[in-house]
Amino acid sequence: MTGTSTHLDRLSPLFVVTAILGVGCGVPATEGSLPAAVSNGGSGTAGQGVETDADDAVRGDTQNAALRLSFVRQMEATPLVMDLMWDDPEVTFSGPDGSGGTTFWRVTIDATSIETQPDGSPHRGNIFSSWYRDGELVDYLTSGPTLPEAFGDMGILQQCYALWDSIDEAWGWI
Repeated sequence: MTGTSTHLDRLSPLFVVTAILGVGCGVPATEGSLPAAVSNGGSGTAGQGVETDADDAVRGDTQNAALRLSFVRQMEATPLVMDLMWDDPEVTFSGPDGSGGTTFWRVTIDATSIETQPDGSPHRGNIFSSWYRDGELVDYLTSGPTLPEAFGDMGILQQCYALWDSIDEAWGWI
């Protein structure tokens, strides 16, 4: 949602997901005002390939939004990350530079995808993102700057994935 910046620690998860989906136009959501897939931790169905049912498409969008939120929360939980701001699809923050200090980071979530089980329940969520360190693209395919281990230790990189925990109804980062 363009133009909506937020500090995640000041808002409830439902408000943030609501802002991503555009539901409620920035008004904090209540449990009943969100699709079931959001209000219960994102346990709705995400379709693979071509959607044949409009409800499945909405649940798929909700799952992708919940995956992005989980990715940003994992980023926020990384040691030394401070002043995180999220204006979907862009995240900015000060964070580890890999040498014991901090630097300015900008991350753009380029794409997300949800792989499902045969029964339609989520299994694996994939994130594809571009990371910029002090304005310079960090390209993992070149010998240029790399991401500090602190991010890899949290399971978040330019291309990464999370597995769905159906018991906790949450994404677990690998």
